[in-house]
Amino acid sequence: MTRSRDNADHYSGSTSASDLASGTLAAARLPVHSIIQIVQNDSETQVVNTTSTWETAVSKEITLSSATNKVLAIGTARGELRDSGSAYGQGGIRMRSSSSGTDQTIDHNPGGDAAEPYGLTGDVRWSFIYTMSYLFEPDYLGAVTIYMEGRVHNTGNDTMYLNMTGSSGYNTHSQILLMEVVAT
Repeated sequence: MTRSRDNADHYSGSTSASDLASGTLAAARLPVHSIIQIVQNDSETQVVNTTSTWETAVSKEITLSSATNKVLAIGTARGELRDSGSAYGQGGIRMRSSSSGTDQTIDHNPGGDAAEPYGLTGDVRWSFIYTMSYLFEPDYLGAVTIYMEGRVHNTGNDTMYLNMTGSSGYNTHSQILLMEVVAT
């Protein structure tokens, strides 16, 4: 196989170390499913939820370099669910995107917001670590924010602590990792 030289340092179709160092590597040269950007966030800010309103455990913005690219999101929400009655607590965790393109939401259960959408159920007081991942397709060139959120089911008795700060040194935090993935 022979290659033609397009200058003294490069063969056509090749990439040099100077291309990588200068940031001039064209995205068009990258194969589909290449990860071209990674951002992450870690939140220790405690959020107390006693309503059916979704509250943010952690979020992060990523700026897409192409409208056809996708965002692979991996997030973990940590906290505690409590019930002040003698029954059990119920709550839900979801991941959603927000941009000027197509917004998407992925619930942790197939029921969505139907009659019983809450996949977190436990005794009077219990801790949780909930991890989920999703490949978002925002169809947008620019900034996209991905959120990990939680809420309670029974607003009269249930309380959800996201990123809980405990008096005995029991502290939790939530994390999110976003990767821009070349789609075409």
